[in-house]
Amino acid sequence: MKRFDTTRAAFSPYGFTCEQWTPTRMTRPDRHNEIEMNLLASGSLTYLLGGHRTTLEPGKLAIFWAAIPHQIVEIEGETPYFVTTVPLSEFLRAGFDLSFVNRVLQGELITSQSIAEAMGVQANYAMNLFRKTFGTTMTGFIIQHRISHAQRLLVTTDEAILNIALYAGFQSLSRFNEAFKAACGCAPREFRKTHRPTATN
Repeated sequence: MKRFDTTRAAFSPYGFTCEQWTPTRMTRPDRHNEIEMNLLASGSLTYLLGGHRTTLEPGKLAIFWAAIPHQIVEIEGETPYFVTTVPLSEFLRAGFDLSFVNRVLQGELITSQSIAEAMGVQANYAMNLFRKTFGTTMTGFIIQHRISHAQRLLVTTDEAILNIALYAGFQSLSRFNEAFKAACGCAPREFRKTHRPTATN
């Protein structure tokens, strides 16, 4: 029976899988480039997914792009659940309606001020709480989210890489390339070539 491996590196691939997992609270978020689907027979799982708290109920299929940081923070019950991972390139080639694809790949950016206002606390306290909850700083989380947004644009559009860097919130192409390579282990152009072999830019 599988369970989350806390030693796995970010963006380590799972590949094409369909397995049963043991419900386990995760001490840190996971990130990988596959589309992930979860199906519970009973009990529930509560994720922090892209900054939002989401509870998965039994009998309802949940699907999300796992490049968005996701972390199980609460579990109810001990019944194993099903996890399927599908490589992003296969998901994009499946011919799903574009609106559905965009919904799966969509995420949100957040700021320390907005979190503080929502919680009714000081910004510094919110940032410390954020670090404790997500296992990373606010800046680190935002960079991770920007990289996820850039990945989506790289594989779903023909937009120039410079424009993608700017759309994702980076102030320069060099900073984007540096952050992308640190997070993904390859340059943006290589990432696009891997997932879209016919891409020209």
